[in-house]
Amino acid sequence: MTLAMQSQLITMKRELSTLGYKCGMSSVEIDYVSQEGDKSSDNKGNSSDQTLVKLLAKHVQNAIDIENRKLECHTEQLRELRTKWEQYVKERDIFGRWLSERQTACHHLLELRSRSTQPDDEESRALEVRNYLMEISCAIS
Repeated sequence: MTLAMQSQLITMKRELSTLGYKCGMSSVEIDYVSQEGDKSSDNKGNSSDQTLVKLLAKHVQNAIDIENRKLECHTEQLRELRTKWEQYVKERDIFGRWLSERQTACHHLLELRSRSTQPDDEESRALEVRNYLMEISCAIS
């Protein structure tokens, strides 16, 4: 092997080792593969490099699988959060309508009290109460 090729091979091994470390390969695995490459002859060195590449590819695939599972988990959590949010909005709207109906009923009661302090005949007050009760029963249903 020429000096230039050997230098290039060493540089590639360093780069593969760095990438292997970044992908989660243990230093023991990286050292083992590197040592095997150093011990072997030129023909076996190529095989050792292929082994390192295969290990690196395996770790990259494992990292991708782990990230994929994380994404699936986050997707499920987002679906659950969206369901909870939709339920909250539904309950909030129901409560808002109920509160609005109660406010309307209170306004009618206040109007009836103010009218009852004014001199009115009994028959008109009875009709007002009857109309008010009918409005409340319609609002409740």
